[in-house]
Amino acid sequence: MRSCTVILVVVGLALAGCGRGLSDSGVSYSAGVIASLSANANLSSAQSSTFKADVRSRWAAAYDPAVPPGCSPGGLGTGTGAPPIGERPCKVYVLERMKTTWFLRAVGVPGQVAVPEGMPSDLGHPDRLAYLGS
Repeated sequence: MRSCTVILVVVGLALAGCGRGLSDSGVSYSAGVIASLSANANLSSAQSSTFKADVRSRWAAAYDPAVPPGCSPGGLGTGTGAPPIGERPCKVYVLERMKTTWFLRAVGVPGQVAVPEGMPSDLGHPDRLAYLGS
C-alpha cells in the first residue's frame, strides 16, 4: 500500500506541469496539490478534484465542498485584510510547497485551524478560488 502511495505522489508531481488552473506564477500546481491530498489526507483524486482552492506557487488552501454539507468555501481569517469567515465554512486543507513536493500543513475549520507561519494573509480569498479539477 505504501508503494502505491509513493507511485501516486510521483505521478502527481510529474503531471504538476500538465494540469490546468494557473497559479500566481503562471505554472500549474493543481495536480501536485491533488496528489498531496490523496497521499496525505487519505482522499481520492476524484474527491480532491471537486475541491475549490486558492493555489499559488508556494501555498494552497483547498476547501472540501461537502464538509459540512452546504458550506461556503473561502476565508481563513488570518490577519488584516483577510476575508471574513462565513457562517458555515467548509473544511480547509492548507498545503505548502517545498521544492517540488506539496506538504499538508493544517486541516480544520477556518477560524479554528492553526495556520502555518509565513502563509499569505489573503490565502483562500473567495475571489481566488477555482476547482482543482478544472
